[in-house]
Amino acid sequence: MFVQVQHVQHPTDREQVYRFRYRILVEELRQAPANADHKRRMVRDALDDHARLLVAVDEQNGAVVGTLRSCFGNDHPLHPKLVSRLGLAPMIAALGAERISTTSALVVDPAFGGETIASTLATQLYSVALAKRLQVDVLDCEPALASTCHQLGYRPIGEPTARASDGAMRQPLALVLRQGSYLGQVKSPFARVTYHPPGSGEATAARLAELYPAFQDQEVVPQQLDSFWAALAHVNAPAPPPSLFEGVDRAAIDPYLAGLSKVYLGTDQRLSELTEETSGMGMLLSGRLGLTVGSGARPFFVSVLRTGEVFGQMGGMAATGADPTIVALEDCEVLLLPQDLPDRIQQRDPALAQRIRRNLANILVYRLELMNRRVAGFMAGSPERIAPDADPPIQREPTAQAQAPIEPEAAADALVPADDALQQAEAPAQDEPEEVPPELFEPATPLSRILPRDAESRWLKRVGLQDMSTILVLGDGSGEGVLRLAQLLPRTRVVGVLPPELLALIQERLEAAGVAERCTLVPLVAGRIPLGEDTIDHAWLRFAFHDAADPTATLAELRRVLRPGGVVAAQDLDDGGLMVQPEPPGLAGFLGRVAALPREGGSRSVGRRLVHLLTAAGFERSRGLVLPLTPGALSVGELASSTFGPMAELLYARGAWSNEDTQVMRALRQLGEQEDAWICVPVVCAAARVPAAE
Repeated sequence: MFVQVQHVQHPTDREQVYRFRYRILVEELRQAPANADHKRRMVRDALDDHARLLVAVDEQNGAVVGTLRSCFGNDHPLHPKLVSRLGLAPMIAALGAERISTTSALVVDPAFGGETIASTLATQLYSVALAKRLQVDVLDCEPALASTCHQLGYRPIGEPTARASDGAMRQPLALVLRQGSYLGQVKSPFARVTYHPPGSGEATAARLAELYPAFQDQEVVPQQLDSFWAALAHVNAPAPPPSLFEGVDRAAIDPYLAGLSKVYLGTDQRLSELTEETSGMGMLLSGRLGLTVGSGARPFFVSVLRTGEVFGQMGGMAATGADPTIVALEDCEVLLLPQDLPDRIQQRDPALAQRIRRNLANILVYRLELMNRRVAGFMAGSPERIAPDADPPIQREPTAQAQAPIEPEAAADALVPADDALQQAEAPAQDEPEEVPPELFEPATPLSRILPRDAESRWLKRVGLQDMSTILVLGDGSGEGVLRLAQLLPRTRVVGVLPPELLALIQERLEAAGVAERCTLVPLVAGRIPLGEDTIDHAWLRFAFHDAADPTATLAELRRVLRPGGVVAAQDLDDGGLMVQPEPPGLAGFLGRVAALPREGGSRSVGRRLVHLLTAAGFERSRGLVLPLTPGALSVGELASSTFGPMAELLYARGAWSNEDTQVMRALRQLGEQEDAWICVPVVCAAARVPAAE
């Protein structure tokens, strides 16, 4: 699934966000928010009136799948009740309200909890906050999520207290946005979003430490990003399920539990990795566990279990053969329950055993009902859809000539064939094409060269591209991929497959960098890779499909030359995920004209299809993620030029340029002069493996 994040502005769209919250929180998760409007089927409060609402939309069907709210102090004064509850008065006096934001109301559709929705919403909001010159973000955190928020970089500024509206415990946490050193220390995903100059944010952090004694560095056990974002995506937990010991006297059940084993799981550890002799069922005594649908290196988390919940293989206690994979989202303590627990109790206390079986049946029914609702929502798609507003119809006053009756002598002139009359009426006035200013086509650094090396390197190593191997690089016409890989893996043989006309130019770049002796360049002719079967260990497809005539044929060639078990890492662009703030008028039309240009092959939205393409080609364990390219070491203006400049050149070269395109490009070139401007270019990454030899 490819998700596009939008800033919701129109009142009608904001109401759709409130209805999405109601559908997820009230109807699906059976929560009882104090601010729920059951008559209008909305969940909203006073903070929404002046907040920034971000919404994640499924690009394929327009369904809302997640939302997040933030109140920026430089947009509107922070709500007095919020200032009081979070204890923000000293911070406002020291830093100014215009440098502070508060974040809340993260809601993700549980059917998509294992996707990258939470990460996309959070990282894009963080980038917007940087562009708006904010220094501190504060959130009202439930204690169970504290460890997850600590890895984001948040630190406490107060003690947990009960919220007046519903009695729920909350703790205020603060994030210093630009303190790159601390974000790197706790391995925050925000450390990768943009460049943080050395020493930035330190003065702000020191000031907060003076104002709030609780603002101290936290002991963080970093989670892998998959389990980390899963924990955040499942922030909205369903109403508590029935308890296994509901209606049971603890004094009666404790003797049966006293001799049972306990297991302690560290963050990111799996239950199966700690013991091979599990009883098949467990109860979570502390922490949080993630349930996955697979045992691969990058699991898809379908739900998160809280303290007191029961999990595992319950076939011995009820008619089910569930066999989940359990991963600790933080340090956990688990009580192992034997499958024959009711049978053991039956021998001494039949009434107690019957009560335990009834409670277990209630748990299974509850989970089945919950899963049915999730599947129904996944299959049908959310009824809420957010799309760009259509231009309102132009209301024209009828002219005097149109109102006057037709004179007899003019009747003949009025008898124009209907088709001709329609064409005359619809034919727009043709503007004289303006002269295109040459500065709109000033050379820009290609996106392939400005993609951050560290983020790209981490991803390549994570998916399994190993040193001391032979790796093929395909698709990057600039040669940047061959150069970067040779520098990243100093003992690897790199084979670059390039168009014949670029071989000499790329060879010069490699020689200048001192890596030519480990690199071999071969021509790609008629889609054929001039290598023998099973000669390559791994492959890196770097922007190979955006203009590829036949991606399927290319992947078939890779299957031929790759050895069994080899890794295929692919990354490409997707114009549908571009975000620009503020968006220039006419940008949607500009992108539409680029997408409509005749092409020999390829797709401007191929990024979202990478996982599907790899799977269809017979590769295994295909997974994807998005590396957001946002302003950092590169300015907003430079990133906009690198992104949209090639599109403008393409339109102009194909003779499809219009006066509106001139205005769009002029506005994009001026983005760098606007204080709150921001741009996000999604680079979609996917990885898979060649099936092992039988």
